[in-house]
Amino acid sequence: MIDSRTISGLSLLLLSYLVTLGPALKCYECKSSTEDEEPTCDRLYWKQLDTDKWANLSVDCIEQMSTFCVVTWKILDTGGKQTERGCMGKTDSQGTTLNAGCIDISDTEKTCLCTDNFCNASPDTTSPFRRVLSSFIPLILTFLFNS
Repeated sequence: MIDSRTISGLSLLLLSYLVTLGPALKCYECKSSTEDEEPTCDRLYWKQLDTDKWANLSVDCIEQMSTFCVVTWKILDTGGKQTERGCMGKTDSQGTTLNAGCIDISDTEKTCLCTDNFCNASPDTTSPFRRVLSSFIPLILTFLFNS
């Protein structure tokens, strides 16, 4: 007969296994230029989209690419702007470990990484409350871990 401690232990083991598997990160995935007829990835275009149409651009990231949602903005040689959204793993193509946040790749390219579902939406379409809250999370975590 199995006692309650064994059942509790097995339950915790199963729960921890399920938590580590977790659901896949969900991100928006698209690539377009302002020179395209329908620049589906551009922030101005996104402001005009109904939120139900964003669903067409959503993906469940595969496990290896399920660490971050990413959005990259680049100014093209022609003067147009290219926007790309998608999923990103823990490291870049050179094997460098990545962190959430934004970085200027060059004078003409910027990339932002984030860890919440659909966080790579256009900044103008993210709720003001969520933007404010996300800006305070690093401060709150620093306070909690340094206390």
